[in-house]
Parts: sequence; structure tokens; C-alpha cells
Amino acid sequence: LGGTILENGAPVSSIASEIISAEAYLGAEPIAEALRQGADIVITGRVADPSLFLAPMMHEFGWRADDFAKLGAGSGLGHLLECGAQVTGGYFADPGFKDVPNPWDLAFPIAEVESDGGAVIAKVAGTGGAINAMTVKEQMLYEVHDPANYITPDVVVDFTTAVLEQAGPNRMQVRNIGGKPRTATLKVSMGCMEGFIGEDMFFYAGPGALRRAKLAKQILDERFRIVDLKADDLRIDFLGLNAIHGEATPQDAPEPYEVAVRVAARCRTREEALKVGREIDGMAVSGVGMTGKRVPHQDRAREIIGVWSTLVPREAVPPVITWYES
Repeated sequence: LGGTILENGAPVSSIASEIISAEAYLGAEPIAEALRQGADIVITGRVADPSLFLAPMMHEFGWRADDFAKLGAGSGLGHLLECGAQVTGGYFADPGFKDVPNPWDLAFPIAEVESDGGAVIAKVAGTGGAINAMTVKEQMLYEVHDPANYITPDVVVDFTTAVLEQAGPNRMQVRNIGGKPRTATLKVSMGCMEGFIGEDMFFYAGPGALRRAKLAKQILDERFRIVDLKADDLRIDFLGLNAIHGEATPQDAPEPYEVAVRVAARCRTREEALKVGREIDGMAVSGVGMTGKRVPHQDRAREIIGVWSTLVPREAVPPVITWYES
């Protein structure tokens, strides 16, 4: 196995024995070809999200696979549509700052696409949500590290040239999204066995909840040392206080009235991972005062699959179309 792991630069061969799956991100071209040959339904393996929308545009308008200006525009539109209601106000609302009408009745977006790659993003009249410059811009930049070079299997999209204009209530005109020649490689996601996670939670409420949670953490740190917990990674988080931002959490955050303590350890074996739950069980009667402990309702040691990425030459993954008649 050649190549390097994108996330850490290590050789792919270093995880060869743990790999259980590998999926290359394919593009729109084989889907468009299947449509050209008369397919009613196309079922694919892993395909980049924008490519699912680009393929019918290529089929409808006859765009060539090397017309990167058109493919860039189409892939950019596909990126706007790929997360469904995100462009119509989903994953957007922030009460008092970014309000969304009737968010319980969000509509999926509609793209009225023209042959030159421009489009109007709209939704069904009378539905909830909003389509405006803010919702479209947020989705345009969603998961995009470099707006001038958004790499897809079909084309490198350039969002920096895009022009947005309000075309009516809940209608946004999008045009001039650019495109550059596609890369010589495809991204591959590799699923790897990475051991087991032992996980559980317990709770504190009322005055002094955080003080008790901190003492509980100290107790567990010592207990894990005593039972010789062998963990590649161990986290003890106070949900609602520091679980998201970790050490970057402001130290002067207001004292919470209640704290949920989440404990998780990544271990090489199931037996090691099970130590987490066993030690937390004891907190109900041998821990800090007023510990709220839930009854275990699932296997608290679960096998985990990690995901790593690499690049392979495009020609190493030739797509094949297989036909089934109903």
C-alpha cells in the first residue's frame, strides 16, 4: 500500500492491518453516462455530494467532462443543495441575530438551473425557512477550506467569483461560480479498526454541582490509576461547561446549576474499555455526595472504526456501469 495518510502524513502501510474498507470519492461522469444510456434509477458507491447534482445537469445540458467552467458552476450549485434544508434556513438560526420563520416546517431547496450554469435557488411557497444572501453564503462556505480551490472529483470549484442577487422573496440568483481543471488524484476514505470505547455518564445538580463534579473527576483519575486502565485516550468532560471547547473554555464561565460528567476512554481491548463502566458504577455509592447515576441501558464498551484519508491516481479507480432490468 503506497501513499500517505492525509491527516498525519504517515504511510498508509502503517495501518494496513487495520483497514477494513476503502471507498474512493467518484464524480458525476459515470452517473451522467448511465443517464445518457437511459437509466431510470442510478445506484452508486461513494460519490462526492456535489457530483450527485452535477450529473443530471451534465445529462440535461450536454456539458462535456472537460468543460471545467460549466462543471465548476454546476458543482458549486450542487454544493449549495447537497445538505438539503441548510440553504433554506436549516443549521442557520440564532435567535435575535439570525431568525428563521417557521423552522419546524423547513422546505428543501429547488434550483432552477440554466444551461450556462447560473441558477435561482428557491423553495415551495408557503413553507418555512428563508432563502437570502446570508443563508446562501453560509452554505456556500460550509466545509470549504479554500473558497478559491474547492476540490471535487469533477473539477476544482472557485467560489470567489460568485455573484449573488436577490431575485424575489425567498429566491436567490447565483451565477459566475468558476471552475478549474480537476486533479489527477481521487480521495479515498479508509475505515480502520481502532479498538474500543468505554463510556458512561453521571450527574450533579444544585449548589456546588461543579465542585462535586471536579472532585468526582479526581476520584476517577485515581481509580483508573489503581486499576491500571490502559487507554490511548481518556476524556472526562463536564457537559454544558467544557466538553466542546476543552482547554479553550473561559475560566470565568458562570457556575452551572447542573453538571453532566461524561467519561470516555479509547482502549485496545474490550476488557480495558469495560473498566470505565465498572468504576463509574461505584460512584453511585462510593463517590461524591448526591451523585445521580443512570442505570446502564447498553453495552458500555463498543467497537470503533476510525476514518483516515489518502489520495490515489484517478486511473486506479475505473468506474463500471452494470445494468439491471425490472
